Amino acid sequence: MAGGVPYNGSLIACVLVVLALRTSPIACETQELIATVCQSMEDHGFCTNVFNLNLKSPDTNMKGLAKIALEQGINNASASAQYAKDLYYQTKDPKLQEYLKTCSLSGYLPTLVHLQDGQEFLRKSSYDEMVSALLLAPKPQASNCDGQPTISGVPNPLNERNREMRILISMALATAFELDGGIPAAGNN
Repeated sequence: MAGGVPYNGSLIACVLVVLALRTSPIACETQELIATVCQSMEDHGFCTNVFNLNLKSPDTNMKGLAKIALEQGINNASASAQYAKDLYYQTKDPKLQEYLKTCSLSGYLPTLVHLQDGQEFLRKSSYDEMVSALLLAPKPQASNCDGQPTISGVPNPLNERNREMRILISMALATAFELDGGIPAAGNN
């Protein structure tokens, strides 16, 4: 007996069971939505972690997941454009400078605009327009930033950022398709 209050383990266990029963089904539904979106991603673990680390509540719905995917995609595109710009000024290799300039201006920035458009359509619950905007996002990224594992004989400094950007775009597209009626995106994996 500590402080005059008797310890009652069964009362504490009962309270924990009630709390678990109240929150688990809701959290379970959100985890099922996350699994639906992440099942065909290039990196399932990355996708799941992005959602779980950014959930605003345990009962987040598909619209909330779309918001997370778009916010994280926008943050990634913006930070990656800045990173590429910073590297551009630090390097003296003309091939690397050209790649960084092209990737930043013709890859990340147009992708950022398409993600922002998707975010605006999500706010308006205009899911078909959201899908249309997001379908444009992968092209500038892929054609200007991906596919170059090395530049001038050194590992591409943007490889990991490009991989993450591909996944975040795919996550945004997957949620948009689910919101627009569950029509799967061709090549969305």
